[in-house]
Order: sequence, then structure tokens, then C-alpha cells
Amino acid sequence: MSGTFARRSLAEQADPMRSTPGMVYKIGRFGCDVLGIVVATSDGAGRANVNSSARKAQEYAAGSISSAAWLRAGGGPILKQRAVEQGGTEMIGLIVLLGLVFVVGFFFIVIYNRLVRFRVRAEDGWSGIDVQLKRRYDLIPNLVETVKGYAKHERETLDAVITARQAGINAKTVPEQAQAENMITGALRQLFALSEAYPDLKANDNFGRLQEELSSTENKIAFSRQHYNDTVSRYNSTLETFPSNVVGGMFGFLRRDFFEMEDAAQREAPQVSF
Repeated sequence: MSGTFARRSLAEQADPMRSTPGMVYKIGRFGCDVLGIVVATSDGAGRANVNSSARKAQEYAAGSISSAAWLRAGGGPILKQRAVEQGGTEMIGLIVLLGLVFVVGFFFIVIYNRLVRFRVRAEDGWSGIDVQLKRRYDLIPNLVETVKGYAKHERETLDAVITARQAGINAKTVPEQAQAENMITGALRQLFALSEAYPDLKANDNFGRLQEELSSTENKIAFSRQHYNDTVSRYNSTLETFPSNVVGGMFGFLRRDFFEMEDAAQREAPQVSF
């Protein structure tokens, strides 16, 4: 059955004589506009049909009758209207959901890229340290050979320098590297002190040149260490805050260790005197 929809005042709905065949009346609200169908213009028929349709609508809304029974009572247009309204609601919900997914995904990508950027900076900072460490490892053997020519009896001091250097070369992690560098710095300090007891060694040009290069390398290591630790601090701080910690945990971002000296005396580069 087809009909036309009309929203009328309560006075008009109360007057069935104004009804026309096939006219649909708004008679109440049960989650949507509930409409009664009038099939005759007579007062008795019209009023009876409006009341009958209203009663069926109330029963359907209360769950007392099935949708099939309501369809037989003339509720087809109402079901169609409810389906349209429900579909519109679902479409709005889908749009909202897609919007939320887009926003969350956008911030997810931003946080991930930020963590990657900080991690790369930390790795670059460590590369700067590694270059200077290798430079120092190359200078130490020449220094040891020079000292041997003047202080052969200082075997313990020379062996300590060689052992510390090898430990630095074999280090695999940042803490292991820091421990080895602490050993090297202390051993070099003792080695440089030998020059005070051996005037000829102190006057040797090659020894003086190696001392100067090692001192310059130590200063570069200290500068690179500070830069590296600053980048690691920013990276670790970002990784520990929400929601970066969630993204970092999902993609395996790990904290990085600081490259630190053990005591205040070893934080200074070995002093060179001529």
C-alpha cells in the first residue's frame, strides 16, 4: 500500500472527517514517527482505522506483535522510514569512526617518525665518538714504542696501557666501551707521568708530538661524548613519555645507555707538559 506522508496538528488528527483515502497521519512517537493509515472518509471508518493503526503501532513498539503483523496492519511505510533513519545513523557513525582512525593514525605516524629521528641522532653521536676512539687506538702503539726506548723497566705501566687499549677494541656495548676508556685514560696518565722521571724521553720530539695528538683526541672525545649524551637524553625522555612509550614498545624502540666516565678525575683529558 502506498500513501502520502502528512504531519498535522493534534486538532486535525482528532478530526477524522478531514481524512482522505490513503492519507497517512502522524499519531505519536515510538523511536520514530508512528503513522496510522486511513482507508475511508467516513467518521466511523476513519476513526476506527486511525485508532486501530495507532493501537497496532503501540503494540509493535512495545514488542507485543511482530513486524509481519504490523505490516499487515498498514505499518509498511513506518518500517521503511525507520530503516532509512537507521541507515543514516549508521552512516554518520561510520564517518565518525573513520575520522577517529585517521586522527589516531596521523599522530601514530608523527610519534613514530619522531622516535626514529631521535634514535638516528643518537647513533650519529656515537659514530662521532667511535671515530675519535679509533684515532686514539692508532696513536697508543706508537706512544708505547717510543716510551720503551727510554723506559724499558716500566713494563707494568706499558702493559696496562696495552691491555686497556685491547679492552676498548673488544668492547661491544656502550657500558663496556666506557669502562675500557676509563682504563685507557688512567693508564695514559701514568704513562705521561714517566716523562718526569726520564728527561730524555720528555725531550724526544716524537714523544712530544704523540702527547699533543693524544691530548687533542681526548678533548674531541669529551666533546663528542657530551653531544652523544645530550641526544640520548632527548631520545630516552621521549621514549618514556605517553603515548610515545606505546609506539616505542610496539616497534621495539629501546633505551640507550649514556657514555659516562666513572669518576671526576678521569673526566679530564690527560694533562700534557713539555
